[in-house]
Amino acid sequence: PVGRPEADALRTRLDALHRRRRAIAVATTNEFEFVPDARPYSYFHNSNHVVAQWLRELGWETRGPAFSSEWRVALR
Repeated sequence: PVGRPEADALRTRLDALHRRRRAIAVATTNEFEFVPDARPYSYFHNSNHVVAQWLRELGWETRGPAFSSEWRVALR
C-alpha cells in the first residue's frame, strides 16, 4: 500500500518531466511515449536505480544494491 499524497506527488512529478521532454521523444507505441531522462543512462543510473527512487518516494525502503534487480523493499 502507498499513500495517496505520495502517489499523486510522484505522478505529478513524472507527468511534468514527460511534458518537458516530450518534444524529444525517442520511441512511441500505441500505449507509451518514451522520453529521455535528464540524466544519461549508465551503470550508475539505470532503470533499477529509478524504480528504487520511485519506491522510496512512495514511502518504501529499498535494501541492497540498486545496480541490479537483486534488492528488496520494506515499508518504512
